[in-house]
Amino acid sequence: MNVIESFHQRLRVESAVFVADADSLGRDTARVAVRRGIDILQARLAQLGEPVVAFAPTREEDAAQRVLAALEGPPRAERREVLPSVGRALGIVDEVVARELGTTVALLHVTKCREPRVVLPRQVAMYLAYMLTGASMTQVARFYGLQDHTTVTYSRDKIEDLVLQGKLRYDAAKLEAACRAALTDAGCYVSKARLVAA
Repeated sequence: MNVIESFHQRLRVESAVFVADADSLGRDTARVAVRRGIDILQARLAQLGEPVVAFAPTREEDAAQRVLAALEGPPRAERREVLPSVGRALGIVDEVVARELGTTVALLHVTKCREPRVVLPRQVAMYLAYMLTGASMTQVARFYGLQDHTTVTYSRDKIEDLVLQGKLRYDAAKLEAACRAALTDAGCYVSKARLVAA
């Protein structure tokens, strides 16, 4: 084993130690240590006269990136999950809305689609899910695979406006009653507050 291979082996072992110690050091401290290690390696390569292009794509870079990914964990939207009881209630609202509005549960979760036949039922589902289940906007957003609660806030405001103006194409009172009945039958929590439509 030559000097470079020996160095790479040592780097892999030390990187593994940083990952193993992440819980005792704390993720932020371990992350800083790994990033500092990468900076030291780049500086040392520069001293040796090697061109440093933010680490050339090598197996060692992949290992360093995997170490950083392990320390940072999954993306924020995937990190926190909706509690099973809340997820169950949100799923029930989804099923009722899909059935009553003649769409599918899968379409309600296609967040990239901007077609009115998909968007409005999804907004109605988010509105009812938030208003009836006691779930927070963030929990509703996670359930629909969104990164934050802003889309849920927008959906709530839009549906309330449409209901108040009498411009919602769907019978909001009928949807609310169907959702309340399904949630009650399933033994889920149901908010006592009446919606704007009632």
